[in-house]
Amino acid sequence: MSLDTPPLSAPRSDRAARSGLATIVVTGATWPLGRRVVERLRAVDAYDVHEARRGDDLAALVETDIDVVVHLAPGDHDALATRGRSAAVGTPELLAAASARNVKHIVLLSSAMVYGAWPNNPVPLTEDVAVRPDFGFAFARQLGAWPNNPVPLTEDVAVRP
Repeated sequence: MSLDTPPLSAPRSDRAARSGLATIVVTGATWPLGRRVVERLRAVDAYDVHEARRGDDLAALVETDIDVVVHLAPGDHDALATRGRSAAVGTPELLAAASARNVKHIVLLSSAMVYGAWPNNPVPLTEDVAVRPDFGFAFARQLGAWPNNPVPLTEDVAVRP
């Protein structure tokens, strides 16, 4: 399957509603990680995959229920933090929209740097390890401050490559 696969059209949404396909919305689908995730999801016949662009309204993007939002939108997070802006710019709004649409699962791209590069960290790091980001890494500090479940009543997963 090509990385240049165009976004799905409305008829597939209708098919998803009729056939029970899981509806997945992916943000950041135009950068390499997002393209790869969309490609892999589309290779599985059980998913109806939609690409959200900056400024898209979830309600207008997909008419059926959304099962999963995969938030991979990129940004120059350290530059934002240096200017005193949140590294998670746009994420609170996306999470609020997902909550309003009763999205069941949310996958957020994070960073393993929320654990800090400390010599006493266990190897391998797991989600049970205390979050202790390096003070000099603003993006990791901001991500480390996020609650474990940012949207009540959903199952969320933080992907920390």
